[in-house]
Amino acid sequence: MKRAGVALSLGLAGCTGGESLPDDPRPPASAEALVPPAAVSAVLSPDPPMGTGPVAAPSAPGLTPSASPTVIEDPPDLSRPGLPPEVVTRITRQHRGALLACYASASGAAAPTAVTLTIRYVVGPTGAVTSASTARSTLADPTLGLCVADVFRHLAFPSPTGPALVVTQTLYFGPPPP
Repeated sequence: MKRAGVALSLGLAGCTGGESLPDDPRPPASAEALVPPAAVSAVLSPDPPMGTGPVAAPSAPGLTPSASPTVIEDPPDLSRPGLPPEVVTRITRQHRGALLACYASASGAAAPTAVTLTIRYVVGPTGAVTSASTARSTLADPTLGLCVADVFRHLAFPSPTGPALVVTQTLYFGPPPP
């Protein structure tokens, strides 16, 4: 066991050859330079698509833990290049529990129905979402749209290349399968 630790230490020490890496003050040329598409797909491949499996959401009246609602998203529509769409999708998927909680609370005691909701949000130069609002909803009641917009306002993305980036994303919420 001790030999493996020594060999690992020696192997790591040899990786740099004792030289420090030079700093490159030039900014990357594109979003692909920041996050190569191959790296994104390698990171995203284990994630199942939204809505393809059970997702645990906080309990709400009328919903049982074994019957979870679903949420599926369209690919994001970006106002310009600046972030890889795969990164935007991955970050959205990481917050599906909060999105499903919005759907569950908006359904309340009423039987949940299928809902299509389009959110428009702005990713600022630091990667923080500076504003989010409902662009379109199939529900007359604005409760779900307000809750989902609030979830999007708290998302954090990598800093996009260039100025602020406007993203439009459509989400499809569905009741638990029978």
